[in-house]
Amino acid sequence: MPAAEPRALALKYRPQVFADVVGQEHVTEVIGRALAAGRVAHAYLLTGPRGVGKTTTARILAKSLNCERRDPRRPATASEKAEGAPDPCNRCPSCRDITSGVSMDVSEIDGASNRGIADVQMLREKVRFTPAGGRFRVVIIDEVHQLSGDAFAALLKTLEEPPPHLAFVFATTDPLKLPDTIRSRCQRYDFARVPIRKVAERLRHVAEREAADPAGVHFTLDEGAALVLARQSEGSLRDAVSGLDQVVSTGETHVTEELVRSVLGLPDHQVFFQLAETVLGRDPAASLRAIHQAFAAGLDPRDLAEGLGEHLRNVLVLKTDPSATELVAASQEDIERYRRQGADWSGPDLLRLLRLLADATAAMRDSAQPLLHLEAAVLQMASLEPGRTLGEVLRRLRELEARLGAD
Repeated sequence: MPAAEPRALALKYRPQVFADVVGQEHVTEVIGRALAAGRVAHAYLLTGPRGVGKTTTARILAKSLNCERRDPRRPATASEKAEGAPDPCNRCPSCRDITSGVSMDVSEIDGASNRGIADVQMLREKVRFTPAGGRFRVVIIDEVHQLSGDAFAALLKTLEEPPPHLAFVFATTDPLKLPDTIRSRCQRYDFARVPIRKVAERLRHVAEREAADPAGVHFTLDEGAALVLARQSEGSLRDAVSGLDQVVSTGETHVTEELVRSVLGLPDHQVFFQLAETVLGRDPAASLRAIHQAFAAGLDPRDLAEGLGEHLRNVLVLKTDPSATELVAASQEDIERYRRQGADWSGPDLLRLLRLLADATAAMRDSAQPLLHLEAAVLQMASLEPGRTLGEVLRRLRELEARLGAD
């Protein structure tokens, strides 16, 4: 028997029930409760950034509508809820066909490549007929905002008077490009970016499941490596899992933070700890040496500026709220280092450092000598004198007036 072909981790561990969609409980729970109550809308609009679960949720919804275990048009009984309703069973022929993408009752369309009026007219003719095997014909249109104006106009009539067996699920990253006449006829659900900690937790879960799979790629994933991948994904779980797949493809069985940075071409975060140490220690000479050591190691000045800005941002966040660890994608050890680095600095002074660096970063974008701007900014930052608030100045003036009056 031939061995199963390896699959990308993002496809292999794609959620198959509502509860597995990470970070979108405000959407999946509402849709799930509506389905359990027997309330099925004729059109759903799922909006949000890329890679956060819109199309995945659309497919789970399509399976729930056609799952042979129960009829979603009536409220679920207590026994059906105990069996997991409204989640699809993922075992019946309908669920398996939809999961594998061969169901005759579910059409998944790319709005970018099927954007014309002729495409929508063909779709309208197709959805008139009753489902081939399930209860609903489900039409999933991804990136629906890319349909043309004429295509939207042709779609509107079907949305106004849909047949009872039809359900549309629209997914888009730019809902404002949809006509108001389309948006107003849909139940809209806004997906959020997945928090960094939840992304990292999901990556570790994927690593555990892959290690438990006899046919899987066995590897271990460090906390620091998971957090770096999560931070680089910018809230996109799909991007994070794809990044993990890229790192695992190197053949290494122990995925560390250093390995992730090497594969993805990211600078070592120790560089920024060392540079920030000299800046926050108010040592201009050491700051200049740290910059040129990093530059000699091959780091681009613009990358240095961006990395230092992110580092100082983490110091400021933990200075402002020491308990806000969920806002800093770092291991517990690094979080303690951030706190120690900001111990002798006030929040307003850290803001001044960030403003100086932001001005230098803007000047570096079009400059032929970006290193010069970075040197000037870092030297100015390392020479910054502690600031005084207006309240402190007034208090010292009152103390001085009191002493002069006493004399």
